[in-house]
Amino acid sequence: MVDVKLENNTMKVEAEFGKAMGRALYAIGVTAQGDIVKYMSKPDFTGRDIVDTGRLRGSISFVTPEEESGVYDNNADSSDALSGKGLENTVILGTNVEYADEVNNGSKKQKGRKFMENGIEPNWGKYQDLARDIFKGKL
Repeated sequence: MVDVKLENNTMKVEAEFGKAMGRALYAIGVTAQGDIVKYMSKPDFTGRDIVDTGRLRGSISFVTPEEESGVYDNNADSSDALSGKGLENTVILGTNVEYADEVNNGSKKQKGRKFMENGIEPNWGKYQDLARDIFKGKL
């Protein structure tokens, strides 16, 4: 005689998936935050540094549905960091510095320096690989 036992492990699988998603989002946030800061530390298309005082660069932060990153630079004002929680399965990167949009997107007086896009877009494959490795259990 053979005993057959069937178990529904849906809840366990969903729980592990949720944990992996949280780890992946946080890892992508930390990595992308560093990539933006690294890009901002180079001269831009004008040959000038993007950074004047370091306030904007130091304030780059992120939120996920579960985590807030805080500011990148320990010397930065933590009120410049993003706060709250992100949307489901989303990493939100940015800053609360009031002039960040003008520096990134430009104004009538200056061309946008696109530090957010230029810091993230060339590294998109790296973020995908990072998430893939986390979901495969390699990280």
